[in-house]
Amino acid sequence: MKFLLVFCFLSELLASFGPDKIRRPHYIESSDSLRHRPSPYWHVPLLRDADPVNPNQLDPVFSQKASESVTEIQRVTTVPTANLRPNQEAKDFRSLVKKRSKWAHRQISDMRQFTFAVDWSAKEFLGIHNHFVSQFKALDIPVESEEKGAFLLPAWSNLLFVSRRIVQSGPGSQIKGIQTGADSKSDWVHLLFHTHKGLAKIKLTKPKPRARVAILVDDVGYHGEGVRRYLKMNMPVTISILPFYDTSAYFAKRSRQLGFEVMLHMPMQASFGSYYKYENLIRPGLKPLDLIERTQNVLKAVPYIQGVNNHEGSKATEDDLTMNLLMSELSRHPYYFVDSVTSQKSVAYKYANRYGIPAARRNFDFLDNDKRTFVIESKLEELIAYALNRPKRIVLSILHEKESTAIAVENTLPEFRRQKIEILSPGDFLLR
Repeated sequence: MKFLLVFCFLSELLASFGPDKIRRPHYIESSDSLRHRPSPYWHVPLLRDADPVNPNQLDPVFSQKASESVTEIQRVTTVPTANLRPNQEAKDFRSLVKKRSKWAHRQISDMRQFTFAVDWSAKEFLGIHNHFVSQFKALDIPVESEEKGAFLLPAWSNLLFVSRRIVQSGPGSQIKGIQTGADSKSDWVHLLFHTHKGLAKIKLTKPKPRARVAILVDDVGYHGEGVRRYLKMNMPVTISILPFYDTSAYFAKRSRQLGFEVMLHMPMQASFGSYYKYENLIRPGLKPLDLIERTQNVLKAVPYIQGVNNHEGSKATEDDLTMNLLMSELSRHPYYFVDSVTSQKSVAYKYANRYGIPAARRNFDFLDNDKRTFVIESKLEELIAYALNRPKRIVLSILHEKESTAIAVENTLPEFRRQKIEILSPGDFLLR
């Protein structure tokens, strides 16, 4: 018995020096499945149309049968909080998340050890292969080389965006999980299938891009002409939706069906003007319970969101008490936060970090302060040059739903591809 334990320990130790790093898998459910993930279980990987509370529904993806070829699993650790004294409810919540995370990682390890079926029947493989080829053509992505069960994509392509699109269409609905990883020269994604012979996979690989940028499209839900252009563009921008329009839920669902990441554009009080008469506006001076209630109402207004950023809010984001309360409530949900930096004195990012929320801040100018198309195109070219000079940094910028802006982005898209710049969504790097 002692010899067996020592052998298992040495096997895992040697495997940990493998060249690849296995990152946290992404599990993508269909558009008709869960609208909102229950907070205590957000670390648990979800299957399509599965109940995240019931671990028995995860059994089809994971197997207890394991080979001894195991590579290192990158553990997801909780972000430490500073200068906080959480109440007992918050402590219980964090404790529950930690326990569920340990269980999830144990299951991830089991999945990694599963022996994948590679001997698909010719008919089964041909159908899936042809579906992938058709999706690449629809996304205008040239496949440089292909072999059985593997595709090589260009460096500018976003593998998670491609995977989300395939999951939502045709045979892609058979996909049960998405596993991401990287080595020193390339990024890869495994799309996991069930076949009659076991668990099979398709591998998408691409070289490292020259630079990475994230572009948020704010104010979606108003006119709709601009966002319709974005959704036809096959460019993985992030759709940030205002919560108070009749079309908000429609655009959220439609964006998600097409593989785009959806955010909530949370209305907050500006320093000047009173453009929005919105009953759930986040503003300084609210009683704590009122602010929490408004936050909950806004989060429920837009389905399928993965993150939140502030709409306006130059006054609200400067107020320590307001941001403290807001981030305290957001920390109970599985969302990231992006500080739009509408004020240089904003403390939103600071409090998001303090409460352990995955967070980022805009680090490049707004792209369409001037609404003329040729000016926006010039600004996008500046973004490209800025990103190329900072290849190790993800450059995050914001533009808006206006049609003139969408036309400028469409005209500039070939230059992003020519320069091998990958366009990400915040969830691609904040939730991995």
